[in-house]
Amino acid sequence: MILFYLIIHFVRTFFYNRLKNSCIYFFIIFDKQCYNYQMYHNIDLSPFKNKKTALVLSGGVVKAASWHLGVALALEEFGFVLKHNKSPIDPDFEISTYVGSSAGSLINLYFASGFRPIDVIDATINRKNSQTSLKAVSYSDMLSRKMPARDAFNFDFYNPFEGFPSLLKQMAKPLLNISGLFSTEGLNQYMQKHVILSQNFEEYMADMFVVATQLDHSRKVIFS
Repeated sequence: MILFYLIIHFVRTFFYNRLKNSCIYFFIIFDKQCYNYQMYHNIDLSPFKNKKTALVLSGGVVKAASWHLGVALALEEFGFVLKHNKSPIDPDFEISTYVGSSAGSLINLYFASGFRPIDVIDATINRKNSQTSLKAVSYSDMLSRKMPARDAFNFDFYNPFEGFPSLLKQMAKPLLNISGLFSTEGLNQYMQKHVILSQNFEEYMADMFVVATQLDHSRKVIFS
């Protein structure tokens, strides 16, 4: 958790410094709380005023999520509004489009559902002592043994044991119904229960794009 915390604040500091070295940050980590002392200089955000702006986040599991939260937190502190169904109407600086892959799409879903970066950070770091209504994702959610319902393997479509001896085929057949040691079903259930507002993209005020891969063709697929 401390590593997660440090990554977020390192990224936020780095992001500020990249924008014309216009912010100096000092961080004190004590008793799982962070006290930040900010010293702002003038930052010209006029090129982004009333412009359609997108937040594009990559995959990369927990490390990527930490980086994304740090950047999003810095953007909010610069004055950007992360658009969701109850966000202010027509702010001067708004991120209204979310594009993400893997972990990036999950972080974007928090924002589109109305949770701010600090909500996710607070829930993750402080757990039961957090000030947000958001329930933190747990290791049991991310490394779940719950397996989603799936159809039986179709050997007419593809038979990986073609040419193998019959006895070996029969012994190995049950293995094809196991997708791995862990599944994303726990994470799916967590998101549906604690985060998302709807499974329909049309019911979100923000534009969302989820980039995935069609495994049997290795092609990019975009859900929106």
